[in-house]
Amino acid sequence: MSFLEEYRNLEMLCNQLYESDNGINDYIKNMKQCKKAKKLIPDWIDDLEALEDYRDIGKKVIKKKGVNEEKYADEEDIEWVVSFTKRILTKNDPISVYEKAMLAGQSEMLPKKKKTKEKPAKKIAAKPVKEITTEEVNEPAEETETEPLSVGGAIGWGFLGALAAMVFCGVALAVVYFLMKL
Repeated sequence: MSFLEEYRNLEMLCNQLYESDNGINDYIKNMKQCKKAKKLIPDWIDDLEALEDYRDIGKKVIKKKGVNEEKYADEEDIEWVVSFTKRILTKNDPISVYEKAMLAGQSEMLPKKKKTKEKPAKKIAAKPVKEITTEEVNEPAEETETEPLSVGGAIGWGFLGALAAMVFCGVALAVVYFLMKL
C-alpha cells in the first residue's frame, strides 16, 4: 500500500462524485463554500486542512516521477487518506454529514454545541398588569382556520421522498461500480 495508490483511489472517487477530472479540488472548493459547516461539524477545519495538504503531496509525488514518496508521506498519512476514502464511501465525510443535517432540518443531525455560561438576566422594571374582568375570561377564544394538506401537497412530498431514494440508489451503484474496478 503506497501513498500514491491510495491518493489515486481517493482522486478517482472524488472525480466520480463531482463528475470531473479535479474531484479533490472540487471537494475542497465545496467545503470552502459551506461557511456555516466549519462551526457546526466537528473536525471540519482539520479535515479541510489535511485534505489540502494531501492534495499538495499527491501533486508533488505525481509530478516528480521516480521520487521516493516516503520523503513526503509516511504510514500515518496513508492511513488518513484510506480512512477519508472510506468515510466518503460510507457517507460519513464532512460534506455528507453536513448535507444530511441540512436535509433533516439541521439541528437534529448536528452535534450539540457546548453550553456556555449564561449571563445574569437584566433587571427590568415591572409593568403594571391589566385587570381582566370575568366577562373577558368567559368569552370564547378566536378560532383559527387551518388548511388541510391538499392531494397535490401530499403527492409533492411523496415525489421528493422517491427522488431522494433514487439519488441514494444511484450513489450506491456508483460506489459498487467503483469498488468492482479496484
